[in-house]
Amino acid sequence: MDNEQKSIVVIDDDRMIREMLTVGCQAVGHQVATYASGIEALENFAGDSPDFVLIDYDLPDVSGLEVARQLRSVTNGNASLVLAMLTGAVPSDISEINQSKIFDHILIKPVSIVRLQKLIESS
Repeated sequence: MDNEQKSIVVIDDDRMIREMLTVGCQAVGHQVATYASGIEALENFAGDSPDFVLIDYDLPDVSGLEVARQLRSVTNGNASLVLAMLTGAVPSDISEINQSKIFDHILIKPVSIVRLQKLIESS
């Protein structure tokens, strides 16, 4: 297993989810930045250079899908940037999401921290 420290960004409007994911990632040595909204994340993303981004699908201000599209755009499609969608249920447009290939992973809440840690380490 790769024990390299990674830079993780968590974008979720639920404070408890942000805290749980932060604690889980920091427990294995990763650095974590969190944002409570898509707009906040997009406004601050230029200062971050993360390895792995977790994006809530159902953000209150802008959809997680749109946030992911914009992140892919500002990083010029950087193939090393891993985007994972967080969702409480499988969205009705899941086939569109899968076909777009914007997200590398789709994680259903509640997220298994062990599974998340393995995904991050393998990225």
